[in-house]
Amino acid sequence: MIRTVDEADKTLLEGIKSADREQVQRFYDEYMPGIIQFVVSHGGTEDDARDVFQDGVYFLYRKVITDDLILTASLRTYLLAVCRNIWRTRLRDHRELRLQPDEGESAPDGSQDIEQLIFRAGRDRLYREHFNRLGDQCRQILELFFAKVRLVEIAEKLNLTEKYIKKRKFTCKESLVESIKKDPRYEELRN
Repeated sequence: MIRTVDEADKTLLEGIKSADREQVQRFYDEYMPGIIQFVVSHGGTEDDARDVFQDGVYFLYRKVITDDLILTASLRTYLLAVCRNIWRTRLRDHRELRLQPDEGESAPDGSQDIEQLIFRAGRDRLYREHFNRLGDQCRQILELFFAKVRLVEIAEKLNLTEKYIKKRKFTCKESLVESIKKDPRYEELRN
């Protein structure tokens, strides 16, 4: 159950949960400019801000779909606090700039989960970037394999032999792992 202090926030979050395009667009239009302004005013670029916003949306979305969201402040305050923590973590990790601990809004409810979620979001982003660089056939095979589709079914679906799929899955997976390990961010996320 989503609980908020503002009925408009609850309506917006329920629209996001149900993937209502109008509500999702309204959310982006209303909340992204504030996050961009915050990140840019604290040493980041607009691209940094968009990444931070996306990570914040990811965190919020996970809370919304699991019905694990209780807001004791406005949605704007909550999202700013989440994004501020994400930005602080990035700055600390890259040792570019440190924000004062008392700047901005108060920490959101569930702040103990934020660092873990930020870590997971960074790891997921790294994986997605490298996964998307694979060829079409590799992506198809791995998507089906990770979705627990049996190799024989993958072979039928792609009109290939099971033996070829088995070998190709192995090489695609190895290629993905090697690509990720060569990325400088891999070592940061491993520790």
